[in-house]
Amino acid sequence: LYLLPWYSGGGLRWGLWRSAVRRKPPPHPSPGVPGEGGGLAEAVTHPVAREFMGKYNRWHPQNYCVDNSCSNVYIPRMVVTTPRSPAKRRHFDSPQQEAFLGLWRTYDRLRAIEDEVFNGHGLTAHQYNALRVLRAHRPDKVPTLGLGAMLVTGAPDITRLLDKLIERGLIERERPADNRRVVLVGITEAGLGLLDELARDVRESHARQLGHLGAADLKTLIDLLRKARGPHEPAGGDWG
Repeated sequence: LYLLPWYSGGGLRWGLWRSAVRRKPPPHPSPGVPGEGGGLAEAVTHPVAREFMGKYNRWHPQNYCVDNSCSNVYIPRMVVTTPRSPAKRRHFDSPQQEAFLGLWRTYDRLRAIEDEVFNGHGLTAHQYNALRVLRAHRPDKVPTLGLGAMLVTGAPDITRLLDKLIERGLIERERPADNRRVVLVGITEAGLGLLDELARDVRESHARQLGHLGAADLKTLIDLLRKARGPHEPAGGDWG
């Protein structure tokens, strides 16, 4: 390969050329003119290039092809492309593992949408769930341990979760006079007001999560999820 000028559109251009002639430089530099020492013009077949080189080119070592794979082709530009490797299918140990990890991934993606709503009100999904359970039992109060069993997902520290809600005045806690070992919790008016404030945003987040599924698909999904978790639900639970 060597860099040579050429004419195109009335102007001077530069490009890469390959020579098809395997030859060594002449012992004495001579003009690149046909018939005079075998100039470089004899190695180029394009008539415009031959004319230009015959007038202006001078021998120089860099103008010789130094390998044995020349093609006598003008290369206007060189483009390097990286072949795309085919997408690899994820490997799973079993269909059950694939289904479980699919559920886990789906939960993570859908939870991110819901968290946007709760984070804007200083809540977590667990706290929101606890407020909804307490509203469902209103005006009764619920034992702390019983509330933990009613949540969608188990809370690792139900006492700490409730303490945060009590500090904000969203729930209240009391100990019955006849059994001081039992702690009862109930929702306050402030808690009810916060749930009302969140209602529209929560509905919209659920539409964003699963609104792309039709009614039939949603029913099928609900039935399959119930069937999948059924054997693992406690007897008499709300999610059986």
